[in-house]
Amino acid sequence: MNSKKIMPSSLFANSKIVKIITRIPEITSKGLRYRFKVTILPIVLLALPGLVVNAHSPGQEVNGESQLERIRRSGELVLAIQGPAPTDSDTAVLQESLDFELAQRFASRLGVKLRYIQGNSRHDLIRMLTNHEADFIATAIPITEERRRTLRFSPAFRQITEKVVFRAEAGQETQNGAVFRDVPVTAKDWVLGSESYDLKNRLRMVNDGLLDYTVVPSDQIARMQRYFPNIEVAFEQGEPQDLGWAFSQSEDNSLYNEVSSFFDAIRQDGTLARLTKKHDAVWMATDASVDAALRSHVRQRLPRYRALFQNAGRKFDIDWRLLAAIAYQESQWDAHAVSAEGVQGMMMLTGNTARELNVTDRFNVSQSIHGGAEYLHEILEGLPSPVHGQDRIWLALAAYNIGYNHIERARKIAGSQGRDPNAWESVKAVLPQMGGKAAASPRERARGHLTVHYVENICRHYDLLVWLTDEKQTTAAGSAASRARPDVNKGRALEGGA
Repeated sequence: MNSKKIMPSSLFANSKIVKIITRIPEITSKGLRYRFKVTILPIVLLALPGLVVNAHSPGQEVNGESQLERIRRSGELVLAIQGPAPTDSDTAVLQESLDFELAQRFASRLGVKLRYIQGNSRHDLIRMLTNHEADFIATAIPITEERRRTLRFSPAFRQITEKVVFRAEAGQETQNGAVFRDVPVTAKDWVLGSESYDLKNRLRMVNDGLLDYTVVPSDQIARMQRYFPNIEVAFEQGEPQDLGWAFSQSEDNSLYNEVSSFFDAIRQDGTLARLTKKHDAVWMATDASVDAALRSHVRQRLPRYRALFQNAGRKFDIDWRLLAAIAYQESQWDAHAVSAEGVQGMMMLTGNTARELNVTDRFNVSQSIHGGAEYLHEILEGLPSPVHGQDRIWLALAAYNIGYNHIERARKIAGSQGRDPNAWESVKAVLPQMGGKAAASPRERARGHLTVHYVENICRHYDLLVWLTDEKQTTAAGSAASRARPDVNKGRALEGGA
């Protein structure tokens, strides 16, 4: 009688069945033949983790590892985010949000890389988290008692209110509040049919007249109004809400405790306040008339030069929209521009810089754009390695304007004052003190302030250019409009909460 080895059912619960087929040669009266033996083996995942690649998802322990130990061993932190993930391009970091920058700093603290998985709504993010597809949700979401029943949150790192917005019609600006005071808006996630819409699609529909109103977090109003110029704020609703990163409920507190420690540290040393101020400042200083002029020039002037920017961007690995933003700040895409200081052309190169870059005719648009791109590339390559992320781009832009040596001097001044010499905020604060004196000359102070405005203007131009030239936005607009049904839409708000 054949004996059978009985294996515990609990072991099979976390096992995979593998068939091993062996070819056995045999000599028969008809010559050489083969018979095949099939062996069925259970491969236990927890017992043999080295034999199974990616057998566990983020958030699950392997061989008794804590979640934090697993992240450090794998070298990867998986984050669920709403909207597009940052790319590997250096210049793409200009569009990174406060959430992304904080996540990058936390990953650096752990010594691991970030991997993002994208969701279109908060519902998607929470589903990814509960399915152990992500370690935590890095898109800050409002902390509510209802959400606390199924999630736990990092320490709150900022606060928002909800604002009801609508499409402003001519002559309606002064009465917007009165118009909408009686509209019954709630914080529920209203859907159109079976389709949920993210914030930008909802705002696009309001901007285009397909929805009457929607609700927007206060920290995104300034930026969203640049994308959708017809949007106006009617009033605030509800109480202020704390924002934080979300984690699944678990007995493993290792990652959660590390995140809490991270926020305690950056709050105490002032990093959180500095980063928040930096991100808010770029959008709060926007000028509607400047944005309107840029939109007009995108339609009328940019098409003639777009291919030249794209070619230079590919050659020097720089987003062509950043090159276009620099050129717009320098000359408003005027190939024959000349400044009082004698700089000329689309990219406003000085005579010395043009000669070093072999630009023989600064009024030649192709030469000017290529030269400007090469110059920016050289600056980026020359900055020391501790300068990274957005700070690297912002310092390079400042050097393009005021000169690399001036920026190096500003970094030294920042260091001597106990500031971080690798941070744009530090250099921005000391640019008016060029020369290392207690008080720089009036000309140096003015030039330092102009460089600060120059950098921040380019960042704003770049952000709007990305929006206006992103083909995905056009596709999404058509898709949203084609699915929208005015008889269902009108008079309803779509709010993207969970």
